[in-house]
Amino acid sequence: MAIVADSYMGMIFPENISERISRFLDGKLNFPFINSDELMCIFFLYGRKLKVNGEDEYKQVIDLAGQTYRKISMDIQAHSRNTEIDRITEFVRSNYINRGLQITVETRSKEVNVDQRFFSDPVILSDCFARHTAYYDQDFFFQVYGPIKGSDLTSNMHEILQGRMVMIGYNRMDQESLPFEHPLMPLYVWMSDPTYSDLSVKNDSKLSRNDQ
Repeated sequence: MAIVADSYMGMIFPENISERISRFLDGKLNFPFINSDELMCIFFLYGRKLKVNGEDEYKQVIDLAGQTYRKISMDIQAHSRNTEIDRITEFVRSNYINRGLQITVETRSKEVNVDQRFFSDPVILSDCFARHTAYYDQDFFFQVYGPIKGSDLTSNMHEILQGRMVMIGYNRMDQESLPFEHPLMPLYVWMSDPTYSDLSVKNDSKLSRNDQ
């Protein structure tokens, strides 16, 4: 299995992002639906099922993470030119609805929960991060870690993260701007929740080349 297919993307903060996107689509919220003082955190997990093995796969991850970072950076730069809330609301809502229709078609013959697939879709979550970061003219940073060693993990994280690589991003200037000691701490907490294991099995929110 190629690294690009053995990957997973999620958004940790804000914690109720799925609810907000749902209300946004229903017209109960307009853009921006994340406040300027709220922390946003997205992550990309590489080697989710089979780990990152050897130098070739390590280089694949670095290349894939680099493409993802450049794509998000360019999106933030492009979105920063548009600050008209009404136009953003209309455009983003239309894009998310169209993406939802695409996901419905793609998953029609699969045993996949469409709602779960939609609310963890890399296209939608990356766009959400980029648009809010751009609108508030915020700093942001991404960091790549791994392959993560077992000695750096608690026992309950071994099966999930040992041998994997992670890129994690925040709408903050740097690591020192975070309200916790290490950028990966929220990921450890998030993945220790049984809900993650359930989602990662039932909902294949893997990245594709089109997401980069």
